[in-house]
Amino acid sequence: MSLTDESGNFLFTISPALRNDTLLISSVGYESLRIPVSEALRRNSFELVERSMNLSPVTIRSFSTEVAVGTTKESVGYFRSWNYDTTGGELGRIFDLTYDSFKLEKVRFKVSNLCNACLLRLHIRNVVNGWPGEELLRDSIPLSIHRNTLDDKALEFNLTNYNLVFTQKELFVGIEVHHCFHPGVPECSFCFASTEPGFSFYKPRGDSKWESSEDFSPYLRLILK
Repeated sequence: MSLTDESGNFLFTISPALRNDTLLISSVGYESLRIPVSEALRRNSFELVERSMNLSPVTIRSFSTEVAVGTTKESVGYFRSWNYDTTGGELGRIFDLTYDSFKLEKVRFKVSNLCNACLLRLHIRNVVNGWPGEELLRDSIPLSIHRNTLDDKALEFNLTNYNLVFTQKELFVGIEVHHCFHPGVPECSFCFASTEPGFSFYKPRGDSKWESSEDFSPYLRLILK
């Protein structure tokens, strides 16, 4: 093996036993040259052909522009009471999205919670034939909320640190009431709020089949980048 100097000159010694071998000359950015040693010994110079490289295009998304999709009205006109005893029940809606890819930053929602505190869990699912499908979240994303009324401002799951990027044209976004705490109180109540009629999808327990309702669409607002 021999290396060239800055001008491309190189020197090596060939023993008689290697005269029938092949010499390989290579350089970064050039096509390698293979030549029989016997022929190389008759030359004073070697010319390498520059390699043509086709690079795949790279698309960089900054996700800098923020948009909101989903519920637009703020005044609550509908609500649905909900079980809060760790049943795995879930309620949400399907979003039609027109973006090639997007980052989900926040999920805003409205509820009435008369318990001391409730632990909620966010679900984001594929849509299969118009129904909620498999879970897309690898992480369990919880949120603890305290007493809240239908007139209070919307609550939200802040997802900035999760880097949730999607390319789906349809997403189901649902909320599970994992558990509510009300020490010293015989019972309390929890309900989802809505500001407009429309479709909702729900299952009363984790092992239940999905059901749909045309009564109202739950207040859910997605903040995207």
